[in-house]
Amino acid sequence: MPHSRETVQLPIFPIRGVLFPGMRLVLRLAGDAVDPCFEDLVRLDMTLSVALRRASDDSSKHAVEPHLIGTTARILDLLRSGSGSNDIVLVGVSRIHLLSYRHNGKHLVGQVRYLPDLQESIPTLLVDEARALGSELKSTLPGNHHALDQSLPRDPETLSYWIAQNLPLEPDDQQELLELRTTGTRLSKEVSHIRVILDALRSH
Repeated sequence: MPHSRETVQLPIFPIRGVLFPGMRLVLRLAGDAVDPCFEDLVRLDMTLSVALRRASDDSSKHAVEPHLIGTTARILDLLRSGSGSNDIVLVGVSRIHLLSYRHNGKHLVGQVRYLPDLQESIPTLLVDEARALGSELKSTLPGNHHALDQSLPRDPETLSYWIAQNLPLEPDDQQELLELRTTGTRLSKEVSHIRVILDALRSH
């Protein structure tokens, strides 16, 4: 994890989902052609930053703006479908705070600072409960879901990101989890979410 005071300049891509550190996300792009910027990032093995798009009533071409908490990422693969859309497979690296950004043509370039979780003592019982509920949640995911190919992480912070990425929540709710500054707080909220989800499944 880079130092929290380190700032770097990165290309910023507002997306319709939330990517958590260490997790994968498939980003579907409309259109037959892959943006040359993505091809350059793959060719040069460069880091980018993704952040959930903020809602805007502005219909101008610069209306797409990012939330200020996002995630650095690497592109693992470009999948060309030939059916009017292309998929980009991303893997999250580190959480970041977007300090400032500017439009560079049709893209954004931003100055970001790394945002690791604050150090804290996390109750063992909370981690154990989160892992147990996470395992039960995992069993309810569709058979072709990428999460089924992963073993549940043992590290509390990584576990919190795994649960956050795989919870069936709206993007705004996932963004709330991404913005929490401590692993314990994130795990506590996730335990509450999983309980609600599993209770609803058991009642059907």
